[in-house]
Amino acid sequence: MVAILMSTVRVREKRQITIPSDIGIKAGIEPNDILEVEITTGGILLRPVRSVTQERVNKLMKFAGAGQALMNPIDPDESVRLLREDRDAWTH
Repeated sequence: MVAILMSTVRVREKRQITIPSDIGIKAGIEPNDILEVEITTGGILLRPVRSVTQERVNKLMKFAGAGQALMNPIDPDESVRLLREDRDAWTH
């Protein structure tokens, strides 16, 4: 396996790492994406998981957090409609 882009990161106390921005962009990793972690003979491989579930998580995360509407305004009726669609998708 040939490295296209490489960087060094620090493993934090809870074994957490921060993926450098340039690598995340190149890999197509977005905030709140789910990554598959694999141990290989060469080390650790992180691979984005692309699925219907991930798309739903990304949609729901748009509404998460206090003050989100101030940063990303959306029509309240549209918010309710999208949330209901997501709820129905998760429960059916």
